[in-house]
Amino acid sequence: MIIILDDVLSKDELDKLNEGIIKKISNNNLFNRYLRKWNDIKFCHPLLKIMSKYFPLKWHYRYELWTHKAGQIIPNWHVDRDENLYANTGIVDTTLFGLIYYPLIDPSLKGGELLFKDGTTIMPRSNRMVLFSTGTILHKVAEYYDGQRLAFIVNVWDKKFLGEV
Repeated sequence: MIIILDDVLSKDELDKLNEGIIKKISNNNLFNRYLRKWNDIKFCHPLLKIMSKYFPLKWHYRYELWTHKAGQIIPNWHVDRDENLYANTGIVDTTLFGLIYYPLIDPSLKGGELLFKDGTTIMPRSNRMVLFSTGTILHKVAEYYDGQRLAFIVNVWDKKFLGEV
């Protein structure tokens, strides 16, 4: 299932999210490597509350947060998986659900679409959120030709630590 929602955050919610992304995600690669509890990511709560209307988020789930900027292209079809576990054991363990949010997109952007193997193509748009079952849906990002694109990603896991089964 793929869900596309537009104009999801108010200006105040977007400002708090951007502040959280800048303080916690953008300049701290270690933050991205660990799963977070609900209370550790309050700046994401407005997005996760919307997500909970479509996917059954449970109290014990953990959240992997990261950003994807222009130039960081993952050219191959993939499912979001535990990269640590795969690198160490070859075991593919996938996320339950994924959320991609585009805080601010350059109107001159050419390329950078979110592509799904089923043929669905989603153009990045400011204040757009895409929800999907990441463990079962192959996806990738199209090449960028011009403009700026920033995506904020939240992967939902039913385990406490990456790198473990």
